[in-house]
Amino acid sequence: MSSIHTIIQTLGALFVIIGTIAGIVWKVHKWYEKRKKIKAEISYGFPTYGNSVGESSVLVTAKNIGGKTTTLTSAGFLLPRDDKLILMSPKNMTRLPHKLNPNESFVVFETVQKLKEQLEDNGYEDEIKIRGFFRDEIGEEYKSDEFTFEIDSD
Repeated sequence: MSSIHTIIQTLGALFVIIGTIAGIVWKVHKWYEKRKKIKAEISYGFPTYGNSVGESSVLVTAKNIGGKTTTLTSAGFLLPRDDKLILMSPKNMTRLPHKLNPNESFVVFETVQKLKEQLEDNGYEDEIKIRGFFRDEIGEEYKSDEFTFEIDSD
């Protein structure tokens, strides 16, 4: 009789342990789901204005793939030599600062021609590696992968 009693006690303890672990895993999952997570991307593209298509541009996109609203405060390009080119008046329909809700994206861009001119004015030539970036209200920076930009091509 005592061995059955021991087995029942052991199974009960095992269920308590499994339940506790499942509760912890669930809480971690919920925290992970609700955290702030911004993905920055950089690409060539053409802005559109209703039925009109704009000039060839370099677009920097912020995607909120987390579960928390974030306020973006600045955007631009990270350059070689630790230089930054901040877009003071980003060309898009919405200005910074911008509240970026979960599952939304936000795009800023600079025309290829203007970006070439700005880079040449700062002593860059040929082709360089750049990154797009956004900064949020607490100073956290979100960077895209590297992007090869050709300054001397037309």
